Amino acid sequence: MKIESWDLKQLHISSSDAFLEASAEELRALLCLLETEGKAGVDQIAKAAGISKARAKSAMAFWSVALETPKAETTVVDEFAYRLRASELDEMTRKETADVIRDNALSALYEECAAILGKPMLNDTEIRDIAALYAQYALSEEYIVTLLTDMAKRSRVTVRTFVNQAIKLHEKGITTIELLSDYFEGRENQGEWERQMRKVLGIYSRALTSDEKTCFRKWVELFGYGEDVMTLAYDKTVKGSGKYSLAYMDKILTDWYQNKCTTKEACEAYAAASHPAYTEKKSKKEKPRYGNFDPDEAFKNALSRSMGEPVNKG
Repeated sequence: MKIESWDLKQLHISSSDAFLEASAEELRALLCLLETEGKAGVDQIAKAAGISKARAKSAMAFWSVALETPKAETTVVDEFAYRLRASELDEMTRKETADVIRDNALSALYEECAAILGKPMLNDTEIRDIAALYAQYALSEEYIVTLLTDMAKRSRVTVRTFVNQAIKLHEKGITTIELLSDYFEGRENQGEWERQMRKVLGIYSRALTSDEKTCFRKWVELFGYGEDVMTLAYDKTVKGSGKYSLAYMDKILTDWYQNKCTTKEACEAYAAASHPAYTEKKSKKEKPRYGNFDPDEAFKNALSRSMGEPVNKG
């Protein structure tokens, strides 16, 4: 396969985006083509670029599209099918991308995505990525716009990070707009219970441990306890163990839940009945230090004896 018909002079005109998209192997193949004025074959490119014949063939196909030469072969071989993200998104040619956009009327989708990202328009790579995501993972336009909007609100986002997140969610079975909405709701609930627990326990400067996350989620989502009940449990944990103890606190809350204590008042009443608080025992009537001995009376008697007076024996 020789590509003698390529007009390499138009590289600077038509391929500015291609240089950004090209892999290191494709760039090495291009250098070989430039050196031979487009006359190098697959074997020569593979040897000069230090790549396999299949990858050399794929590189030639890539540059043929970049140079907009109709006679060039544009099929991407299987070995090079995952150039963008290995094992995640199949690479699509420009023709395939154009077909997806035309057949599914995606022009409005691209305009909306660009607006969400604050861009006048998407570049060729971004357009191809979204087309591949739409075609290969069967995600609806509403799904794509909803997820991209959510990510843009939460942090800086690019089309590539968006596509990666969409693929991860798809692999988890979150494939419809309804399941995506449920995912958002669950995430918000998780964020809320984590904020509650950090406030109750005063944990602000460190990450939560996996055991803490498991227990916190159980207390909030399964037991249904709010900040008031968990604060009560924390107070009793510190009084009972002398410090914060996850296991001790979990034992208290599990005990309350199993005994159907659903409010702070019910938990307090149950705790008072089953584990009464320590109260000081009433002290017994203080006995005189020396039995019935009265120091004042003894002093008077001693003084009387010294003066020869009769002693008062009371």
